[in-house]
Amino acid sequence: MIKLVIFDWNGTILSDATATLEAENKVLSLFNIKPVTLGQYRELFDIPLTKYYAKVGMNEKSFFENHAKIQKTYHGFYEKRIEQCRARTGTKALLKWLHSNGIKSIILSNHTIESIERHLKRLKLEKYVSAVLANSDVLSTGLKDKAKHAEKYIKENGFEKEQIIIVGDSPEEIKIARQLGVKSIAIAGGWFSVKRLKEKQPDYLIGRLDKAIGIIKRIDAKA
Repeated sequence: MIKLVIFDWNGTILSDATATLEAENKVLSLFNIKPVTLGQYRELFDIPLTKYYAKVGMNEKSFFENHAKIQKTYHGFYEKRIEQCRARTGTKALLKWLHSNGIKSIILSNHTIESIERHLKRLKLEKYVSAVLANSDVLSTGLKDKAKHAEKYIKENGFEKEQIIIVGDSPEEIKIARQLGVKSIAIAGGWFSVKRLKEKQPDYLIGRLDKAIGIIKRIDAKA
């Protein structure tokens, strides 16, 4: 039986792909790098961030020398821009269903705890989320190991592998799920192309979050 659903935040619960693209292009303009389109971004973006910036023309040395400047520019624009962002389609329906069925929902993110908690409240979703595992400040974002946060939480709370699903819009969540030996649900329409998600072979691929309800029901029916 599924007892814990671990959600990514950016592009998964928060519909922020366009806002992110605009913020990233603000950063690129600082270094006279040509802006990218949303389609290009979904093909190029990567974690850790050094991989993405290398693809668009910034070497690792330059990234680390300018890391504080990059993060402040990005977050300075992004945090204002996402005040206009909504939750992904089907988010509230899924979170309410999980809550009413006694299944815990937590968020695992490279973003900051403060921003996530603020927007959960703005979107009236905070009562459905038991924990936010993320970073304490903007200078840490994009560099930390999400898998370690997840592993620690799972161990401390006594969940078994077969009780857990990870939901995310990136290959990173699929990789983490495989690392931890749990099921993965990839969601299209976030920061990554469907092609890139399919290449990583998630257990399931959906286009809207409430489709996860049927998946969980089927998993539980087989248990």
